[in-house]
Amino acid sequence: MSLLCKKAIGKEIKNNILTLSEEARIAKEKDPTIINATIGMLYDDDEKLMRFPTLEKIQETLTIVEKYAYADTTGGKDFALAIKKWVFRNYLSEFEKNMHLSVISTPGGSGAISNTFSNYLNEGEKVLLPSYMWSAYKNMARELGIICDTYELFENKRFNLSSVKEKILEHKKNQGRVLLVINDPCHNPTGLCLKHEEWQELVSFINEVTTDGTPFILLYDMAYIDFYNAGFDYSRQNIRLFQRFNDSVLTVLAFSGSKTFSLYGLRVGAMIGLSKKESDIIEFNNANEYSSRAKWSNVSKLGLSIITKCILNDTYKNAFEQELSYAKELLEKRSTALIKALNSFGIEPLPFDCGFFVCIKVDHPTLVKDALVELGCYVIPLDNAIRIAICSIVEKDMLPLAQKISQVLKGRQ
Repeated sequence: MSLLCKKAIGKEIKNNILTLSEEARIAKEKDPTIINATIGMLYDDDEKLMRFPTLEKIQETLTIVEKYAYADTTGGKDFALAIKKWVFRNYLSEFEKNMHLSVISTPGGSGAISNTFSNYLNEGEKVLLPSYMWSAYKNMARELGIICDTYELFENKRFNLSSVKEKILEHKKNQGRVLLVINDPCHNPTGLCLKHEEWQELVSFINEVTTDGTPFILLYDMAYIDFYNAGFDYSRQNIRLFQRFNDSVLTVLAFSGSKTFSLYGLRVGAMIGLSKKESDIIEFNNANEYSSRAKWSNVSKLGLSIITKCILNDTYKNAFEQELSYAKELLEKRSTALIKALNSFGIEPLPFDCGFFVCIKVDHPTLVKDALVELGCYVIPLDNAIRIAICSIVEKDMLPLAQKISQVLKGRQ
């Protein structure tokens, strides 16, 4: 008889991205010719983890307390102000006039997602996820006794609005509430970015189906928003549409400071509650602060301090934004090189706009991954594709990687 409680029996992480990435890192240390396309961290052209000079300067200015003291569970007022300024930018005063909003610090975007699942769905209810997804969504749902349901992400190489609408109506009918996850822009793992017109149609539809008061939670996973090559303003124009939601809709924005600021190991993020109803935001504060205290107590004080000082000091903020622009250019060059190389071998990746990853739909992803390892290339197998982290490999590796992927795929035909 197992010592585990019933809900823990059967837990096992398969194809853990972090474990596979560590295996690849060790292999590359022994053999520099290894191509490690596993990890979602940004590396520079010298194949070193990218550091932003402005953030290094900020860290040197911090006091012992700013680095190492316990942080407030919510992150504190200065952090909340910084996150609101960064996320809503030129439209912050507009949001504060038209909506109620609140910020709670979390360990990366992961904490925001976990809290949202745990506080807005009952055990046995369903969360609505994209058919291509970050695998940790499933782990978080399983941990909480929540069932994963999916909408088809693509239709004619664009966002599949018809599938999303169909699933929303199904969840409304069957469980009386909807929790929809949209990962955008730079969707993890495909790199899809929703167009403004697609967001307009989705917002309008959500309003239509909630006129009767059906509770609707939109979990907007914006982990990669600041690497969107359309720019800060275009991405915030999409967020601006959330002001149109009626008072049955709560939007939870999951922000990843780990990604935007390349502070991966410091694990800093935020969940931002946005609603027309003040009572919903009071509940958001109470429930999510409680969950945060119960799960992780507080997040890294060092990470909070770096992000807060960077955003609230205009000199630091402007310098950092320039450095971020360089990072986006780097990603664009790499994606262009990889897709060109794949196409030259007759391989068409899944629809990609921009971001950290490119995906190729394959049968038997784990077997494809294993075959690529034999050829000195490491990628991540998903349920229905392999994921290539262009963020962590240099431009010169794109052609040899594409050649080896072609070799494996043709060998399996």
